[in-house]
Amino acid sequence: MQIGLKISGILLLGIANSSVSLASPYTDLEQQVMELTSRVIELEHRLDTFESPQVVQMIEQSTNPTNPGDSLDQANWNRLKVGYSYDEVRELVGEPVRVKKGTMEFWYYSDRKLDSPFVKFIFKKVHSWKSGLAK
Repeated sequence: MQIGLKISGILLLGIANSSVSLASPYTDLEQQVMELTSRVIELEHRLDTFESPQVVQMIEQSTNPTNPGDSLDQANWNRLKVGYSYDEVRELVGEPVRVKKGTMEFWYYSDRKLDSPFVKFIFKKVHSWKSGLAK
């Protein structure tokens, strides 16, 4: 009987120790969840601030071309994006002086040879460009 009590005591002690060791990972997980929840709340607040009507209006004003269609305005060239269509390019930097068609299409914005500002199209979408203007 004494042997049975000793074994039971050892088993209970072992179970108690294992439950203590099992409790600590859960505490760590709870702490991590609390920290992540706090970070999500902070990020949502920052996103709400960024998407506020005042910030959205400020961004829209800064991205609207000041001289649409003017190929001499560096700000227009800065607004070009890969994937723009012919119409979007015309709206920003205007009509080209010269067009070279082929597998790729090039729109040149001056008669200067190597230094000419250009837009390169592949599959009728902007692939790359060079403004030729000082930044």
